[in-house]
Amino acid sequence: MKRPLFVLAVSGVLLVAGCGSGGSGEPTTPVSSPTVAATSAESAPSTEGYSTALDPEQGGAGNGSTWSFGVPQIGNGEKPVRDSFNQAMSDAADALVSGASTRKVLLEDGELSAGERSRVDVADSTFSGTLIVRSTEDGKDPVLSVSTTVVDAGSGKRLSLGDLFSDPSATVGRLRALLRQRDPSGVLAAAAGDESSLSRWVALPQGLHVYVPVTHAQGDFVPITVPWASLSDLLNPTGRLYFLPDS
Repeated sequence: MKRPLFVLAVSGVLLVAGCGSGGSGEPTTPVSSPTVAATSAESAPSTEGYSTALDPEQGGAGNGSTWSFGVPQIGNGEKPVRDSFNQAMSDAADALVSGASTRKVLLEDGELSAGERSRVDVADSTFSGTLIVRSTEDGKDPVLSVSTTVVDAGSGKRLSLGDLFSDPSATVGRLRALLRQRDPSGVLAAAAGDESSLSRWVALPQGLHVYVPVTHAQGDFVPITVPWASLSDLLNPTGRLYFLPDS
């Protein structure tokens, strides 16, 4: 799905994430077994030279469904990186639009309770995309979905937690505990958590930002950032190089 880019900002740094989703059938990124993204031990890839945008996705279906929302995209820079990121975000948008063909629904830009909306985040070595869409069916409350992707700025590889952490199982346990500690609402204290609850994440310069799914009454998702320093002993060499290069 090719779209013209409407440039919102030019940045030298942003995030990288794996595709995740709400309850609408978009692809999600599992916590995989540990692997290491291709990179030099001496230098990390750079996000300089790219632009970021929200590409409008608009249309309708014969059943009365309509949609109008922005899709995170990046421009300029290296084609493999650009194509990998843009395709991941386009696939997430396509999944939502495809679902609209089976039921009458209004799809539009969504916003979480913390004020978060769809965007591209740039870190030193990764690009992260977050797609937040509100779905409204006749007679029902609007529901929010979140899809994410994180891409290595050097290779264009879509990253999973297993690409950044040496022990994914230990990372899941640590993250679940830290997310509950850092949740001021207390909602996560009683929330069930497993690997799937960590599938929607992005890499911010300051930490790992996770969208934890909760009930609709609780807001659908709780976004929380865990500082990289709190996970430093679990990061593999790639993770430390990308997010704690001076440690």
